[in-house]
Amino acid sequence: MIFAAGPVLAVPETITYEIITDESLLTVSGGLTWEYIFWGQFQLVVDYDLETAAFENVNVTIEEEVIYQHYPIEFPPPGLVFPSTDDLNELFLLTELESTLVTSTGIDLADSTPKCN
Repeated sequence: MIFAAGPVLAVPETITYEIITDESLLTVSGGLTWEYIFWGQFQLVVDYDLETAAFENVNVTIEEEVIYQHYPIEFPPPGLVFPSTDDLNELFLLTELESTLVTSTGIDLADSTPKCN
């Protein structure tokens, strides 16, 4: 028998979430307020050893296209319009976020940073 010395690292845990449409509402405001239902599913990959969590395979659809602008706001040239989407991932850039505030009791995505930086 051969034994390896050293710490044993846990495999990251992938959790699939299904959106419950009757309990999910997207509110968009900017002077006026619009509310949209959405549906679909996404995965959250949690690595307790590295203390990270990230979204993967976000397949969530909003009932209508939503006009958006990511910050910092860059106004489109004259004649062009702001982009719009019915894809929740495109709207919130979920798969670009990675949390480094992971504990055994919670995941804090409030201070998440884009994985690309």
